[in-house]
Amino acid sequence: MANQLTVNDMYKALAQAKKDGYGKRYIVLSDDNEGNGFHGCFFGVTPMDDGMLELTSDTIIKDKDKLVVIG
Repeated sequence: MANQLTVNDMYKALAQAKKDGYGKRYIVLSDDNEGNGFHGCFFGVTPMDDGMLELTSDTIIKDKDKLVVIG
């Protein structure tokens, strides 16, 4: 099972992708930790609120103050 990324992990991955020449490509996000489906990324980082927390399914973190949404 893949580890859930932090903002720092994602920043590093995106910085490397930009360095590798992918800076103008569009982002799609996996629907799960196995890459069984994908959807477009339409907004950047948003703080998690209680309503969003109720909709999470495969995160082991259940504290909204430790999560952000990218989507």
